[in-house]
Order: sequence, then C-alpha cells, then structure tokens
Amino acid sequence: MEFQSKFCVELKSIVNSICRQIAQQPSNKEAENLTTMQIWIMHYLYDNQNKDVFQRDLEADFNIRRSTVSGILQILERKGYIMRQSVAHDARLKK
Repeated sequence: MEFQSKFCVELKSIVNSICRQIAQQPSNKEAENLTTMQIWIMHYLYDNQNKDVFQRDLEADFNIRRSTVSGILQILERKGYIMRQSVAHDARLKK
C-alpha cells in the first residue's frame, strides 16, 4: 500500500511538470485561448483526421469522463475549431 501511495505522488508530480512545460511552450495567437486538454484533443483529432473519431474514443484514450469531453467538444465547436457531424446509422451519434 505504501508503494502505491508513493507511486501516485510521484506520478502526479511528473504530470504537473509535463503540463507546466507544455504551458510554457510558445504558442500562436489562435491557440492562446485554449486549455492544455483542448490542445491535446485537437492534436489527437489532427492525428486521426482520416478516421471517424467519436466522443467515446476521446473518453477512452484520454481517460476522462463523458461530461468533460462533451464540454470540451462544445467549446471547440463554438470557437470554430471542430465540426461534429451526425452519422447515418445513428442520429444520436456524432463523429
């Protein structure tokens, strides 16, 4: 149990360091108003632009909750960075 606790503390420290490094990277004018997670998702979408990407893919790959992904996608769509489209076989599903 002690090992798990120390591991979690170390992991959190590493994640925080990585996030600080990313935040300090020079950015272009358009990306200044995006959060780190929004940028990561945009990068993921760019890397997978030749595939159908669904919200559930982002939930699984980033290990974040449905409500979090939904909020991020709504903001990115409102800002004009992404466009979501309904799929023919299920109108509730958007890619």
